[in-house]
Amino acid sequence: MEFKCERDMTIAVFTIPEKLLALFTSNPALVAVGTVILRILGVAYIPLGLLWVSNGILRGAGNTLVPMIISIFSLWGMRVPLAYYLANFTPLKSTGIWVAISSSMIISPALTLAYYYSRWWKKAMKNIA
Repeated sequence: MEFKCERDMTIAVFTIPEKLLALFTSNPALVAVGTVILRILGVAYIPLGLLWVSNGILRGAGNTLVPMIISIFSLWGMRVPLAYYLANFTPLKSTGIWVAISSSMIISPALTLAYYYSRWWKKAMKNIA
């Protein structure tokens, strides 16, 4: 089975997560937990691809500071605190960690794309050149 893009992986994660996990374990309990985790993370595969592309465009244009700030915020300002909160103060428990990871993987490309479409990065590049 070959995956050509994030779309294919997302489809596989939602339609055959058990078969994907069976490549790594035959333990039914692990497959059950892994199925939930794969589906939670699967929601973020396409936005994650958008993040790679948008960050690459900005870095290629020489604008590295804002993508770095967004990445740091996404991880330390959002993912870690949200994971802590969801795991400790909601019924999600450890599943909340995966929800936080997926959430930050969706917010980060949204912020990066908002910055890209704002065209502020082009103005910053004109001032440098």
